[in-house]
Amino acid sequence: MKAILTGATGFIGKNLVNYLLKRNYKVRVLIRDKKKFQINDKNVEIYVGDITRIRDVTRALNGVYAAYYLAHSMSE
Repeated sequence: MKAILTGATGFIGKNLVNYLLKRNYKVRVLIRDKKKFQINDKNVEIYVGDITRIRDVTRALNGVYAAYYLAHSMSE
């Protein structure tokens, strides 16, 4: 199964990624800054994008079984 997470660079997100990997999930993360994501695993796909852009979210959701929304948008 494949799951997607937003907010994977935060405390809860990192722990959820590791939890899902231990349970043999393939994990996709939608993150703004690739440098902030520290997990290096062959079962993790990294999508760089913004949760406020429908195209980024639609692209990232393609082919996933479960979605975990842990991110917040930055408004100015």
